[in-house]
Amino acid sequence: MTQLNPPTTEETLLGRVLALQATPVGQQAIPWIPKRWKTGNLAVFGSQVEKLEHLCRREGERHFITRDDVVKHSQSVPELFISSMIFGHGDGGLGPTRVARIASPGGWVEVFEKLEGQFEQSVKGPSESWRSHTDTSKVRYLGPSFATKFAYFSALKQGRNHDFPLIADLNTSWAIWWITRRIARSMELHDSYLAYVAQCRDWAGEFNRKSNEAGTNAAAPLGADDVERALFDLGKQWPKTNFSNKVS
Repeated sequence: MTQLNPPTTEETLLGRVLALQATPVGQQAIPWIPKRWKTGNLAVFGSQVEKLEHLCRREGERHFITRDDVVKHSQSVPELFISSMIFGHGDGGLGPTRVARIASPGGWVEVFEKLEGQFEQSVKGPSESWRSHTDTSKVRYLGPSFATKFAYFSALKQGRNHDFPLIADLNTSWAIWWITRRIARSMELHDSYLAYVAQCRDWAGEFNRKSNEAGTNAAAPLGADDVERALFDLGKQWPKTNFSNKVS
């Protein structure tokens, strides 16, 4: 349910980060249904879907894929891509259809070549990564909301542990707007995306300092993706109105 007058403050964000911290960000689990991904249009990913079905935790018809699963169980760019898309779409019924559409212009071989470029650029930082999936290695029908998911996991797979691209979507975009009232359209614009990533990194550092000063150090320091996860969680509940989230 949307909160029409949410408490959009840094303290609210910190509270959500700490509430979610009981489950490490790498163990964030998204439900998905393997049989929906076993379609003719996605046959090229069949072995990876089967592998994930076998390795991911199962509860009834649903399986649960974590961020750690995406990285650990993907050994090639195509495997990492489909794992990222499964994590991103979860058990939404249109996920497989939307992913299959990506291959329609030129086939999967052409798509994989471009994804290789995005993979290589992801480890060079948020700016280079953004430009790769919006320009130099752009894949049709793979917009920033899902391209940043692939970029995030690509950077993690290559061992990037500082200043890496973060997942950005409508929820994180609105959440960071409501808190800062200055970072707008961060899933649409290069400079806003960079500001979003930098702010998440800065908040993580600030929250870690506060924790240290209070003597409540967590087992593992917070990272920028802990903040991203909390923004997503808050953004699902906060208003999304066209008149506010604009660049002045």
